[in-house]
Amino acid sequence: MIEKRKSVFFLLAILAIILLGVSIASSFYSLKNMNDSNDWSETWEFTYSNSTISIFLYESWNLIGWYQDYNTTASSLADNITGCTSVSRWNASLQTYDTYIVGGPPSFDFDISKGMGLFVDVTEESFWYGN
Repeated sequence: MIEKRKSVFFLLAILAIILLGVSIASSFYSLKNMNDSNDWSETWEFTYSNSTISIFLYESWNLIGWYQDYNTTASSLADNITGCTSVSRWNASLQTYDTYIVGGPPSFDFDISKGMGLFVDVTEESFWYGN
């Protein structure tokens, strides 16, 4: 079962990189035992050759991930995506989505940090360049 999970995760990671159009300068994978029991951990590291990406966005909802080392806001992200009408994130503590609507009240704007998954709604096909 563990071997199957590792293989599936590895394939999904590689597939995501290929589909996102990110070029990989180097990568490595390691598996190590943490102690004498059956506990183990996986370490993945991907180094990108540049800091920009081009992700094609379809008209309607798209899922993207914030990978930058700096924080931004939903309003700033929306400003950098052509045709973006809203940005949503899952709020685990409230078990609901927080949504910033372009042109809506500034009080709905929220901070975005590295590792967050976000849904963006766009009115036309466009690209997101990671900023």
